Parts: sequence; structure tokens; C-alpha cells
Amino acid sequence: MTDQLIEAIARHSVQIGVVIAGAALAAAVFRAASAHVRLAYWHAVVVACLALPLIPYLHSMISPIVLLPFRDVVFTVQGLTTSPSHPKAVNLLPVLLLVGALTRGGYLALGVSRLYHLRRLSVPITLDKNVENLACAIAPGVEFRLNSSITQPVTFGVRQPTILLPRRLVELPPDLQRAVVAHEAFHVVRHDWCCLLVEQVVQSLLWFHPAIWWAMNRIELSREETIDELVVRQTGNRHSYVTALLSFADVLPPVVPSAVTFLRRRHLASRIKAILTIKRSSLRWSFMTATGLALGLAVSVVGAVSLGGPQQRTEETVYDPGNGVTLPKVLSEVHAVYPDAAMAAQIEGTVLMSCVVTSEGRVGTISVVRSLDTVYGLDNAAIDALSSSNRSS
Repeated sequence: MTDQLIEAIARHSVQIGVVIAGAALAAAVFRAASAHVRLAYWHAVVVACLALPLIPYLHSMISPIVLLPFRDVVFTVQGLTTSPSHPKAVNLLPVLLLVGALTRGGYLALGVSRLYHLRRLSVPITLDKNVENLACAIAPGVEFRLNSSITQPVTFGVRQPTILLPRRLVELPPDLQRAVVAHEAFHVVRHDWCCLLVEQVVQSLLWFHPAIWWAMNRIELSREETIDELVVRQTGNRHSYVTALLSFADVLPPVVPSAVTFLRRRHLASRIKAILTIKRSSLRWSFMTATGLALGLAVSVVGAVSLGGPQQRTEETVYDPGNGVTLPKVLSEVHAVYPDAAMAAQIEGTVLMSCVVTSEGRVGTISVVRSLDTVYGLDNAAIDALSSSNRSS
């Protein structure tokens, strides 16, 4: 079971790398002018990565299955070579991945707790009338509070959205205040904090994969560029908005990973360049780029799924005996015991199992590949029958 889990993790990791690499190539070829399209695209890429392990199961569900009476199931064991096992250190990999995920999850929970602690330490703030009217027009009901311990605006909250403002904002001119407040208000109306939490959970589960970190960075940048487009169209003043960004460029963001912040220093150059070149793209061009990105993602997913794995089915060739071809020889034949409860429930079908057979012909590790029943004991009966071949041989 541990070997199969390690192989599944490794296979999924490679598939994620293939999907994200292909998606990055498609994004470079089909350059979407709209940040909205880029954000939706990278969200779709991450969702596709999460769905990769489910594709083989969906395929098997729609594949035809031939049912055989359980009492007539016969286990045949042929001479096979022993499957190599992983070193003991590698067997600890699932535990290490789980510990890492729990650690990051705890760090995320502490971040959320830290946000509400900052809110309790804050005080209500009265903004300039024009600034307040702009915020109410974008996100009615949002609450602005002042916290002197933070260095950048912070947005969070679901039922009661809150925007914490640093003291530095009060010292800025009104036009810069409008730009900053509009930015945070658009985060509220788009429910970006909820999206951020979901993304952080996904990143916590796949914390070990560098491609996931890179894709999440693309999502974060695309989200901020989406807000930038909205703010520029709302205020109509690119210069003031860029100046507002630069006014916070010399301070580090608060150490709260679960918060939507105003600026990440690593995104500053990209965002300023995008703000200065914002232009409305035609509906036709947006449709063409979105279609190209969707096709690129689809090709990447197909390529990832086509990689080696249990879900693949190779073409089988039927050989007639003779000319050097001999039929397989049955070394051991065991009939499974049909449990009374399963017989009363009239359950019948096939239990597909895999096992390791040593060079001495003994059955080693047994795992159920396709289960028939876990309630009435059919799976266990099949495992017992296969295990008993050691005693009967």
C-alpha cells in the first residue's frame, strides 16, 4: 500500500508539472490582454491539476464491466518476478508530506487568527468625504478601521468585510487615498479573501510542488492586475494610482499570509507596466485568446493523463499456441468462500486484486484494485482466498 501511494504521489507530481508547463507555454503564445481572462485561466489550470487523479476513476466508471458470479471466481498465480520495494527512508515520504501540509495549514489558521486580532486592536476611521463616497459606491457596507501596527492596507472578512488602513494612508493626498481605497473596495466586492483562503489550502496540500507555487504566484499577480484595471477605469487616473503603489513600495507587507494586501514587492514592476499599457481589447480578440488558452490547457491535460500509470490500457494481442507459444500454466487454484450475508443480499461481481509473487511462488503484499463490497465481506473473502494459496501450495 505504501509503495502504491508513493508511486501515485510521484505520478501526480509529474502530471502537475506537465500541465503547468504546458499551460505556461500556452499563456506565452496566446497573450491575453485582459487580466480577467488570465486570472480565470490560471484558476482553471490549478483546478485541472487537482482533478488529474480523478480522471482514471471517471474513465473506469463509464467503461463496461463484465459481472461474474462470485463463487466462480478463480485465482490463478503464475511465476512472476518479485517487485522491487522502496527503501525504508522513501516509505516515510507520505508522512513527511502530511506533516508539511498540517504545518502549513496551522500557519494559515494562525494567520486568520492574527487578522482578527489586528481588527480588535484597530479603531474606526473617518475618511475624506469623496473617498468615503467612492468606497460606498464600489462596496456598500464595508468597514474601514485604522491600525498603526500595519504598514499596508489589509482586506479580510466574509460576513463583515473589513479594510484595515495604516497610518501612512492618512498622510497621503486625497487622490492617492481614493486610489488605495478603491483598490481595497474592489477586493471586497469580488470576495477575493475567500478565494485566497481556498488557494492557500490547495497550496498547503501541495506545498512540496514548486510548479504549484509558481502557478499560485501567477494567480496572485493576475488578481492584482484585475483590480488595477478596475481601479483605473473607476478613477480614470493612472498617474495617481501608480504613485500610490510607489508610496508603499518601500515597506514590507504585513506578515499575514492569509490577508489580501495592497502590494507585493515582487509584483511591482509587472503591475506598473500593465497599468501604463491598459487598453480595452476587442471581444473577438478576447474570445480568440481564451479559446487558444483553453485548447492549450486541454492538450496539456491530455498529455499528462497519457503518461504511464495504472489508468492506461495497452493493446492486447491474442496468440495461438504453437510456434514457440505456450499457454500459461495454473500453479494454484483457490475458490473464494461466499459469505452468507453477501449471498442473502444477492451481491455478485468481480474483485480485482494485485499482488506480489516471490520467485518461490509465495504471495506477498495484496491490494484491492477494484472493490466489489466492503460491507458483507466479499473483498476480505477474496483476499483470504488469494492468501490461502500459500498454504495450499
